[in-house]
Amino acid sequence: MLRPEKTNIAEKTKTKPQERVGELRENEKKILDNLLEITKWFEDYEATCFGLDKNVADKNPKLEKYLKDFYKEFRNFEQPAEAQKVEAEARNSDIVFLGDRHNLRKNQEFSAEFIEKVVKPQSGQAVLALEFISPKHQKAVEEFMSDKIDEESFLKRSHFLEWSDLEHWPGYKKILETAKKLGIKIYGIKFQAESGEQDLEDKFFVEKIAAIAEKHPQAKLFVHIGDAHLAGSHLPKALSQIDRFRNKKSTTVLQNIRPLYFSALERYENFRIPKVLKIKGGTYNFFTAPLITEVVSDIENLKQFAGETEGEIDIWSDVLGVEIVSRLRKITGIGTDERIVDSKDLSPSLFSPSFYLEQDSEVVAKQLKEEAPAGAYSRYLKTLEEKGCAYVPFSNSLVIRKFRLKRIIEELAKFVIDPKGEKGDISSLQYFCSKLFIPERRPEDEKEEVGEKVFLDFLAGKQPSLP
Repeated sequence: MLRPEKTNIAEKTKTKPQERVGELRENEKKILDNLLEITKWFEDYEATCFGLDKNVADKNPKLEKYLKDFYKEFRNFEQPAEAQKVEAEARNSDIVFLGDRHNLRKNQEFSAEFIEKVVKPQSGQAVLALEFISPKHQKAVEEFMSDKIDEESFLKRSHFLEWSDLEHWPGYKKILETAKKLGIKIYGIKFQAESGEQDLEDKFFVEKIAAIAEKHPQAKLFVHIGDAHLAGSHLPKALSQIDRFRNKKSTTVLQNIRPLYFSALERYENFRIPKVLKIKGGTYNFFTAPLITEVVSDIENLKQFAGETEGEIDIWSDVLGVEIVSRLRKITGIGTDERIVDSKDLSPSLFSPSFYLEQDSEVVAKQLKEEAPAGAYSRYLKTLEEKGCAYVPFSNSLVIRKFRLKRIIEELAKFVIDPKGEKGDISSLQYFCSKLFIPERRPEDEKEEVGEKVFLDFLAGKQPSLP
């Protein structure tokens, strides 16, 4: 007898985004307000920890205008788009602009993947201009790409730490690896001066890009550069004023533009937003990372450049874990179980898990093996391996081996819903809790599909049924 094929949950739930009819419902407003509030919370945290003004650009009117031009142009979009069609358009373009959010590794990884989907291997018909490499380090990048120097030597000779910290190197390295595999020639276009004059930077970029095009007149040109440079009135306009580029066809690919994210959440039912948006002809936005992941990456970068040593500022241990727990309680209406408050007599509102990050996870895992109740260790270890993090009730700790935002929130939900680990399978509620911070997330298995229903019921006004 033929057995029915298993349903692929991801495909089953891949329905076309539907535009919202009518006003946001009460609980939909709660989720949007939560996301707006936590974005502001991050801004306040940055100001407090790093001495930053909430609007740094105010000190530089030209930079302020430059950024306003960018966000004004990219606050609305025309319609959803399909990734395959954007890739096809890029194949037929002379220039492909890839907007970079420097602090987010996922951004560089996506750019590498996009290039690979557009260029034929070893075609020799593409060149790549990279903002993170200076023209004066061109010899270093060529020697690295031809295996004449190793990674350590390249990082030292290219002064990568002046661009970013080593935590971000794997993303940029993937771009170089992809270029090498595809036979793409690399050119650095980094602007070295610290003038803060964005127009001067654009002029410099134009000169370097024009020189590259002069050397490779028949090649497709990729430009990987900070996204703010890609407003129509910035670098693209400056390039279009040069005869060589005046009639060239271009495609611009951006990622995770924040105003577009909120605009899409408001526009589509149940926050099921498209993965790709067409902003205007030839310009697109891909959503590749959750909002909180993006802003955490900014803070980690600020920490590096503030000269903080490891552990001096740990956003998860210090405040973010507490903030997420507090917001989960507020939105779900779940309070803290008084029984878990220890002898220090901490207020339930202040009580939160301890965090152990990747560098400590192996030590903590060994401690778990020695201290965990009978039969519990293997369960915690399995969760740690599968999810990259695990909440351990008996020690009130969250062990993080790999940063995966949705999984971290799911494990924090255990602390909120079942702090003693007594209620069995609460996976659907864990998924629901993660959706309060990543509402665009979609279910990937049957348990998550149950959690999706809990979330949809919540949007309709029904509070989740707690064990």
